[in-house]
Amino acid sequence: MQARAERMFAQFEGIKRKHRGEAGRRREDDVRDFLRSFLPERFGGGTGEIVASNGSVSPQADLIVYDRLETPLLDRSESSVVVPVEGVYGVIEVASRLDVTKLKEDAEKIRAIKALEKQAYWRPNDDIVKTYAPHGAPQEAWPVLGFCFGYEGNELDNLRAALSQADIGDLAMNIDMLCVLDQGCIANADPDVDGQRGQISGAPSPGTRRLVISNDGAGMGGALMFFYLLAGGLLMQARTAPINMARYLGRPGKPRERDEGGG
Repeated sequence: MQARAERMFAQFEGIKRKHRGEAGRRREDDVRDFLRSFLPERFGGGTGEIVASNGSVSPQADLIVYDRLETPLLDRSESSVVVPVEGVYGVIEVASRLDVTKLKEDAEKIRAIKALEKQAYWRPNDDIVKTYAPHGAPQEAWPVLGFCFGYEGNELDNLRAALSQADIGDLAMNIDMLCVLDQGCIANADPDVDGQRGQISGAPSPGTRRLVISNDGAGMGGALMFFYLLAGGLLMQARTAPINMARYLGRPGKPRERDEGGG
């Protein structure tokens, strides 16, 4: 991880002087390649838009993490993808420098993406209903997770304060965690018990607090390792039910009910 982090940061230093759009694509490609190297093959990643079956479209997302094996894409080019929200497990906003202003912008974008409704599924012909609860409240569809990744940034304590200020009561609508490669991560921790730090998670849930995990002596590999363990650990629990693409043929803006049966 330390070697990979140093290589990513060296590449980042090398693209600083390039055209802004080219530099942005390279940043996103490096994060995508990192995830591709360490996550299972079923995960796909790409820049693009996310679409819901009621016609809603997300803002452009830097990196969409989706189920590559189970998700039929709505469009794909060399530089971007258009993904139905039912197959999306998370998004990552990537920045050269993650400061307080950029964090607030990312919080708004991620909240808009998380607001997209997952409706277009085939319901299985049995009584078993799987639920997922990364934010504490069980739900049938895996919620879209939202992460921020910066190569450099403001001090983590300042970012934590800005993150807490941007948070709203619905925990599932907030940024889940962030990583600043040259500093560390901000994750979530259960309340301390008997002076011992509570369990750390990549997503907030009732009773957790925002926790700064600084690189300290671990170097940039520490930030990358925590990001992989916490964000990647959540993503690897994600699954999608079979997606009913016929729902995307209806009139935009008209809500659709979940289908009964498998055909």
